[in-house]
Amino acid sequence: MSARDFGTQQVATLAQNTRLSVCQSDDMAYTISMGGSFSYRWIDNSGAALHSMVIENC
Repeated sequence: MSARDFGTQQVATLAQNTRLSVCQSDDMAYTISMGGSFSYRWIDNSGAALHSMVIENC
């Protein structure tokens, strides 16, 4: 998918679903509770940035 075809609602859904997935994982939630974090960066098929986020708390 091209970045220009990726709408704000899709970005919001992507971020929400990713956070939910991380926080529902016992191992990942434990890592966060111990001070860790998870970084995500999505790019399109040409390498243009779609979205990035850091999950530091659940």
